[in-house]
Amino acid sequence: MKNYSTYIKESTKPRMIDIEAIILKYPHNAAMAEKELTDLLVGEVCIWYTNANTIKKQIVSDVEVDQYTRVLFNGFHVNKEYNVEIEEMNEPDYIVGFPTGEVLFLKKPLIDKLKKMNLVKYYPWIRWRDKDYRFINVFMDVDYYKVQSCIDPNYSRPEPSGNIHPKSSYEEGDVVVCQGKDGSLDLDYKIGRILSVLEKDKKRMHLIEFIMRFSDLLHDGSGKSDVVGNCWWVKIENIKGLYTGNIGAHLLLKNKQKEQLEDHEIDDDYYIKQLFKK
Repeated sequence: MKNYSTYIKESTKPRMIDIEAIILKYPHNAAMAEKELTDLLVGEVCIWYTNANTIKKQIVSDVEVDQYTRVLFNGFHVNKEYNVEIEEMNEPDYIVGFPTGEVLFLKKPLIDKLKKMNLVKYYPWIRWRDKDYRFINVFMDVDYYKVQSCIDPNYSRPEPSGNIHPKSSYEEGDVVVCQGKDGSLDLDYKIGRILSVLEKDKKRMHLIEFIMRFSDLLHDGSGKSDVVGNCWWVKIENIKGLYTGNIGAHLLLKNKQKEQLEDHEIDDDYYIKQLFKK
């Protein structure tokens, strides 16, 4: 695998980058200026000023130069009057979670271990939701807890306390927390309301309408006209218990989730995990 220094030698790469000078090199070609800045800065920990004179210190994963020669790093406008400083010249020891963009700083041996476990993959280039990312180590957010368990053997997944009460059977109208998997559908800690209960193949099945849409596998309730979506038939063993927490907070979170999905294209699973953070 090639790393960043394979493409640009450290000795030829300045620590301070004059953004305005690079823009002036390509007075009629914003794409060329964007390419040079991308080659210099993507994958590096950089310090720069925004147009609001706020200092940003981030790993640059996205560079944009528009036709008006406005420059953006990770979506933030860059004040071209100030140089951009590259803080770390060596290969960065970090992994990035997709799609949330969460960054975990780790030692290289641990990153290598995660790669061997197929929890982390290195990409010289990857396109994700219409954006290009280069030379990064990536883990998927669905593997977040596995990654954390590898980082800390004593790590345990946060669970809500005092708001789940198991029952021997569940009825229509019960709000429940699910657990485990049904095929490729991960039901762990998903919350929903039971719309219908029936016996199928001598097993009691529960049609649950989930508060949040967390998978494209969810259907519309098998023809129920009053169901808008996010439904799945769930076995009793996949129900952890009644949910007795604050449903209102979940509904607010659902609305927030909808706004974020529209504005930033962040997936549902990220918000579901927030419900159970301590």
